[in-house]
Amino acid sequence: MSLVFIFAATTMESGIIERLMRAKTHPPEAKNTTIGRVGENRVVLVKTGMGPLNAKAAAQRALGLAGSRQLAALGSFPNPDAVLITGLAGSLVAWIEKGDIVIYQNCLSTTGSHQSIKCSPGIVESMTRSLETLGLKSKIASGISSPRIAQHDRDREWLAEAGGAVVDMESFEIAECSEAVGVPVAVVRAVSDSRDSHMPDLNSALNGSGEFNRWRLASALISRPFAASGLFRSSRRALSALERALAAILSRAPIDGASFECPAGPASSLAKFPK
Repeated sequence: MSLVFIFAATTMESGIIERLMRAKTHPPEAKNTTIGRVGENRVVLVKTGMGPLNAKAAAQRALGLAGSRQLAALGSFPNPDAVLITGLAGSLVAWIEKGDIVIYQNCLSTTGSHQSIKCSPGIVESMTRSLETLGLKSKIASGISSPRIAQHDRDREWLAEAGGAVVDMESFEIAECSEAVGVPVAVVRAVSDSRDSHMPDLNSALNGSGEFNRWRLASALISRPFAASGLFRSSRRALSALERALAAILSRAPIDGASFECPAGPASSLAKFPK
């Protein structure tokens, strides 16, 4: 049985794993953490909050990079066999569409580091095979993490030019922490908005804790009702696809990094995120 740490940003995304888990516990000593089992995997689920800063802080605590391990009160927790990052993402290219399942081959970032972190080839192959066995399709792509939601065409174009085919807000920071402790990492996400999607101003509703302020969110959605309705429908579709994919991946076989290699890729030409 493998020990897998799974990171998801929001309650909506982490709820998928919660529904798949059995023998669940919510240790009071470890905030936003659920422990349980899915198939042959012992799972530690960590809800990080949205954004790179929250993701990095949560990963550092869980992986023991910020002083004492977050789960120390529960006993001696070994390093996991693998780290899995999951949730929603936005497409930056025409060949990735709403509802698609994307498995990252590497993680890029717009903040600070210009390196590329390679995901575990063994886990990527295993996940792809598990999905294919059940007739589920996935696409292999490079993911790029941004400190804000990419809402405008110019933002998406710039992120695509920087090497990303899909964008999220947390994967690189978690992958960087995983690499620092020598744990293989994989990312599987579902696409909730396409390259040409028109979205409400969700950035204005985000608070420092990586959660949406409900009143600001309501205001942003009301100001763009058609865009909000479209985003709601596509997000539900993406979450449903992600749940099917994660059930297939976690329930069929242990997740481990036996064939893991984690060399840093060549530097990419990332500039400061345009304003």
